[in-house]
Amino acid sequence: MPATYTPIDIREMDELMRSQGFEQVIRSGTVEQVYEVVDKKADDYTLVAAVYSTVARGQSRPVGADAIRVQMELVKPGQGRKVVRGSKRVHRTQNWRKNLLDRIRALGELEPPDCWQCGAPMVTRKSRKTGEFWGCSEYPVCRGTRGI
Repeated sequence: MPATYTPIDIREMDELMRSQGFEQVIRSGTVEQVYEVVDKKADDYTLVAAVYSTVARGQSRPVGADAIRVQMELVKPGQGRKVVRGSKRVHRTQNWRKNLLDRIRALGELEPPDCWQCGAPMVTRKSRKTGEFWGCSEYPVCRGTRGI
């Protein structure tokens, strides 16, 4: 039986995200609703769990037009953001709340390791030959890698 599309309004999304400690943030250049919570703060970087959704202007887009994304981001002053780890999209089905909470919990369990060469946090990278691996966020200055 195919999943049933479920429209989501902004009130529902806000309520769920705030219950998990996320706050809505404004990002210039995006039409998406963005919610963030700080996962880890260090002297020279911050790890942020971010949830992106185009639930805006009161209600979500029509079926097939969007989904909710969850990802861990590394934020460095003056250097912007890098995706540390992403997750599968959350589709707007009847179980969207449970699925979103599951993705958020799974993301929290995947905190990146520190680079064995320079100590900076690592981010996920992909190779055609070996698949996904951890690579230093300071690349190309540091070329530290390790398997996931």
